[in-house]
Amino acid sequence: MAVLASCSADHSEEPRATLTMQLQPSVAGYEEVVRQPTTRSWTPPTGFYPYSSMASWFPSQENITNRNIGIYFTRGTSADLTGQFIYVASKDEWWTTIELEQSGVIGNTYYLYGYVPFDRSITTTLTPPAGGFSAGATLTLSGLPTVTPTEVCVVVGVKKGSSADNDGGIKLGQFDYELNSGDNNYVFLLFDHIYSALRLRINVNEDYNALRTIRLKRMTLTPYEGDAAVKSATTATVSLSANPDGLSPINSITFTPDATSADVDEVVLFEPAEGTDGIDLTTTYTDFCGNFMPQGITRFKLVSEYDVYDKQGNLVRPDQRAENKLDIATLFPPASQLMHGRMFTLNLTVNPTYLYVLSEPDLQFDY
Repeated sequence: MAVLASCSADHSEEPRATLTMQLQPSVAGYEEVVRQPTTRSWTPPTGFYPYSSMASWFPSQENITNRNIGIYFTRGTSADLTGQFIYVASKDEWWTTIELEQSGVIGNTYYLYGYVPFDRSITTTLTPPAGGFSAGATLTLSGLPTVTPTEVCVVVGVKKGSSADNDGGIKLGQFDYELNSGDNNYVFLLFDHIYSALRLRINVNEDYNALRTIRLKRMTLTPYEGDAAVKSATTATVSLSANPDGLSPINSITFTPDATSADVDEVVLFEPAEGTDGIDLTTTYTDFCGNFMPQGITRFKLVSEYDVYDKQGNLVRPDQRAENKLDIATLFPPASQLMHGRMFTLNLTVNPTYLYVLSEPDLQFDY
């Protein structure tokens, strides 16, 4: 079984919201590991974007997208058939060894619920309403990081397609998947974000960029509330109701910080790849992203570590450090804007003062 994925751009701030996946099964009556087609013409529904495209939005950050997916295949009131879709970066594909069995007694309809990213430190439970999983589910995720570079999403729609290029008219609020006896069992999944996101777009002032090069070596984000620290782990309880109308199935999302967890340490948004010493910031924006629990957190400390070079490549100022305090409630009033699936974008420009420039040793004299 192989998987493709995409995300929705339909929300009230910037393009961001939902994942879509496509599974391709093979052997009759079961789903086994098979190779995903290398070519396809399917595109996500209007308002959705490919999950893998996140890597191109934030190319300087690693492991923020294309993560393993935790999934529940349920029938009736049973949620004991579970697994994960494992992302293989070398192939840009998801793989799984989950097998689905046909049954004349229970039927061949499965109801799929799940989340991304899969992490063994996250404990999950899935509870059906009185009508069974065909009516919806409550998904509880315990041990989620309060702040993370990675998107945190849950399944909000499922549809069986007729091919890898046809999603069958997928809509939000539908969770059923009908396994058939052939080898063309395609299923498409929609995901929606349950966190908010802070998008940081950083460039360098043109005049300063003509004189110096800033090489970013590390960037971290730390949440705080006044003088109080924020706990590092939280539990998200997501209530979902199935509907045939194409409406969001999310009834509510409740976040409960884990009082026994440690305080949040700095969350790394950027570190250079192995064998490199950082990335050069330019007059063009470089984008970074941090996702956070959209409840009770509005203040962040952004710390950037960098070196300064002249235009001949000489190191002028090594191991510099800049600290910025960010308050979303002030920058994006009112604070009630904090909700899942919203992205708050900050454009930051590096613009040193004239005195700062004069204080640097000038290595560019032409004798």
